[in-house]
Amino acid sequence: MIYTNSGLYSGGLGIHSAATLEGVNFWTTGLAQNNGVKFFNTLDSSYADGINVPQITSSGAGTRVAQVIGTNVVFTDAAASPPGIYAEDGGTPILPEKGQANSTLLLNEGGSPVDFAASPDKQTVYISDNNTFAGNSVQAGGIQRWDANGSGGYNYSYTLPTGTNSVGAIGLAAYFPPSTASWGAGVEGAVVYATTAESPNNRLVRIVDNGNGSTAATIGYSGANQTFQGVRFAPNVVSPGIYASPGSTNAVAGQSVTLSVTPTGSTPYAYQWQLNGVSIIGATNATLTLNNLQTNEAGSYTVLVSNNAGFTNSSAGVLTVLPGPAFSSIESPGNGQAVQLYFSGPAGYKYSIWSSTNLELNPIKSKWINLTTNAVFSGGRDNYPDSSSSAKTSRFYIITVP
Repeated sequence: MIYTNSGLYSGGLGIHSAATLEGVNFWTTGLAQNNGVKFFNTLDSSYADGINVPQITSSGAGTRVAQVIGTNVVFTDAAASPPGIYAEDGGTPILPEKGQANSTLLLNEGGSPVDFAASPDKQTVYISDNNTFAGNSVQAGGIQRWDANGSGGYNYSYTLPTGTNSVGAIGLAAYFPPSTASWGAGVEGAVVYATTAESPNNRLVRIVDNGNGSTAATIGYSGANQTFQGVRFAPNVVSPGIYASPGSTNAVAGQSVTLSVTPTGSTPYAYQWQLNGVSIIGATNATLTLNNLQTNEAGSYTVLVSNNAGFTNSSAGVLTVLPGPAFSSIESPGNGQAVQLYFSGPAGYKYSIWSSTNLELNPIKSKWINLTTNAVFSGGRDNYPDSSSSAKTSRFYIITVP
C-alpha cells in the first residue's frame, strides 16, 4: 500500500501498519521525523504530494501498530513518553489537509510495545514487547497481560514467555472464546498467537493463557532470509447452507411469479437457478421472477448457491402453471336481452370481466369498463350475463385473474 513517496515516512522504511474501516480512509504508522501516525484518504489526490498529509500526535520513531477498536484509532508508541498504547481523541475522524488530532495515553506499558489485542469487552489487553523476557512477574519483554482496574485504566497482571532464549515478541493476535462473556483479571482461556523477536529464523508461537506460568508452543519457523512479522486471523469463511428453499406454488398462465432462496454462511454468494436440472440463462440472483408465465415453464425449480468455501443445492420448489381463463362462447339473443358470456378458468381463483368498444384502449384496468370483480371460477363452465350491452353496439370482453 504505497500512496505517496514523500512526506509520509522516512528512510525508505515504508509503513509499519495500516488500519481502515472501509478501504478508503487509512490510519498508518511508520518511521517519521515527527508524528508517526498519519491519516490519508485514497480517493483524495491532494494527499499524494506528501505535503498535506494529516497527522495524529505521536512520536516520530516509535509508532508500531494502529488498529480501529470500537470507534477509536488505537496505536502503540515505543518512543513516546511514556511508552504505551494511545488513542486518537475524537474517535475515527476524517482529518482535513494538514490537520492534526491529539492522542491520549490509554495504557503505560513502559517498555517497547509493538502489537496488541483487546478482548471484545476491552477488559483484557495483551501486548507484545520486543525486549528480552525477564520473567513471568517482570513487566518487560514477551507477551504482557493487562486487565482493567475498574477506574478507567489497566493494571499489569503478568508476562507470558515466547519459549526458548527469553526473546521478546513482535506480532500478536488473540482469540477470545465467545463462550466467555466477560473478561478481566483472573479470567483464563484466551489463545494468543505471536511472532518472536530473535533473528534469524524467528518463530510463530501459540499460547493458551491458563494463567501465570502458561507456556508457548512453536507452530513454525521462518525460512532463510525471512522473518515473521505481523500475525492476524484470516476471515472465517463458512460454507453455504440453505435457510429457506424456494416454495412450491401454483400460478395461472399469463401471470407473474417470484421464487426466492435464503442462504446461510459467509457472503458474498453466487446463485444459479435451474429448471428440471437445467441451468436458466441469466438467472443468477437470490430471487427469480417469471413474467407472462407459459405452461412450458412449469416444473421443479432449484438454485445452486456458492461462496468461497463451497456450494450447496436448495430443495426443489414445484411450480404448477394452470391454464388461463378462456371464453367458450358469447351469445347475443337480441330483443334487448343480456349478452351471455360463457367461459372457464382454474377452480377457486377469482376473476374480473371487463368490456370496451375500443379494443386498443390500454391499460385495461383503468380504461375498460369493469363488469364484475372478485367472482370465483367453479372449475367448470361459468356464465355471466351482460345486461348493459346493446345488440347495435360491438363490444369486446376480457377476463383477468384476479
